[in-house]
Amino acid sequence: MNLLEALREKYPEATSSMTEEQKTQALRLQDRLQAIDQKVKEYRESPEHDGQPLYSWLKASGFADDEIWIYSPHIGGEVGVDEPDWV
Repeated sequence: MNLLEALREKYPEATSSMTEEQKTQALRLQDRLQAIDQKVKEYRESPEHDGQPLYSWLKASGFADDEIWIYSPHIGGEVGVDEPDWV
């Protein structure tokens, strides 16, 4: 089940009024979260990160603070640094 289908199930009224741009953004976010998930698995399976913290390794891999926070708010660098502005 993709993110849009999950949203439709949980919030049918809200998703019925979503624009095509919002739907595209949701699908793009799903792709980014899956990419983060894959990187986290790589991090855990490989010593190639040389002891670098997961948060720093994900940032170096090109992921934004918001994407990392949405994936898991428990992954973080300095206190408050990884918390997105919209929280």
